[in-house]
This record gives sequence, C-alpha cells and structure tokens, in this order.
Amino acid sequence: DPRVVYVSTSVDPRDDTIEYPVDEIWKGVTCDDGVSFAWTPVTMNSQHDNLRPTVPGWNSRNTALLWFRGTYNTAQGFDAEVVGIISQEQ
Repeated sequence: DPRVVYVSTSVDPRDDTIEYPVDEIWKGVTCDDGVSFAWTPVTMNSQHDNLRPTVPGWNSRNTALLWFRGTYNTAQGFDAEVVGIISQEQ
C-alpha cells in the first residue's frame, strides 16, 4: 500500500519533540499523497532498539512487517533478532 510507511526513530513523529531512550517502530498513513501522515506506534516502551522496518511483498490481503530488535552497531557487529507482525484478512 503506497499510502503506508514504517519508520524507526527515537523521536516521536507526531510532534518531533518527544525523544525515547531507544528507537521505536512507527506506522504512518497518508491520505494526501505524503503532505501529512497520521502516526501510530507499532512498538513502545521497548528495552532494545527496533531497527530497519521492512514490508516484504505479499498480496493485498496479507501484510508482514519485519525488523531487527536489539543492538546493531555495524553489519558485522550486532546482537539482534528479527521479529515481526503478520496481518491477514479473513
């Protein structure tokens, strides 16, 4: 869905002023071609960073959101796991 984006940030995108101790995943939905977004948290109050959200291609009835959770310093230096959410329409 080109109206939906996911970001990883330690700053709340709803107001750009609240900063969290770790990066959280946010879902942004636009109805005006990206002029503005309605943001909702996917993760919140996490103990570890949530990084690099990605949505692999599937179909219009199913969505998967995957990301790294943990410490990610470099491509060779990390202590993280891949986690995700699957949403399926009936």
